[in-house]
Amino acid sequence: MSAAIRAAGAIRTVGVDAPNARHVRTLVHRLRREGDAGLARSVARDTVRGVAQAIACRLGAVVERLTSVAPRLYTPIPYEVTLLDDPEAQAAHEATHVARHDAFVGVVDPPAATALVDRTREDAMAAGIAALRDRGDVVAVVGTSHLDGIADRLRARAEVNGIDTEGG
Repeated sequence: MSAAIRAAGAIRTVGVDAPNARHVRTLVHRLRREGDAGLARSVARDTVRGVAQAIACRLGAVVERLTSVAPRLYTPIPYEVTLLDDPEAQAAHEATHVARHDAFVGVVDPPAATALVDRTREDAMAAGIAALRDRGDVVAVVGTSHLDGIADRLRARAEVNGIDTEGG
């Protein structure tokens, strides 16, 4: 995703993923509706961790931009390819990685808190993309595990608004 964003060059890029105001509002509403205090605590704990990681990454990016220091904020996932490999090798490796991920996710039910947060993130991302699309063309770069959910929500929104989605 980072490579795709960097490739955008001077084109305006906009983040639509959580945490943002739309996501937090929707999440709080859903937690109130669920009425499960344990679920709310789990979501709150995970959200605080996620926000802390996002803040650390943002600060790390600022430090890296202003200095020659590139802070290591997380343990990178080792891959068998590098940026020096040709695009076909990188794409083949990514396809294998995604297939393994999908196979695992397909047989494991996520915890209730994770499922609620993911649904809420996808709702918020789809709404953000739709709002941007109202102002012009949009290219969205999203994680593979959210692609289908976001696409389904955008298709449903388009159908409600009478927009033809046969082209993509």
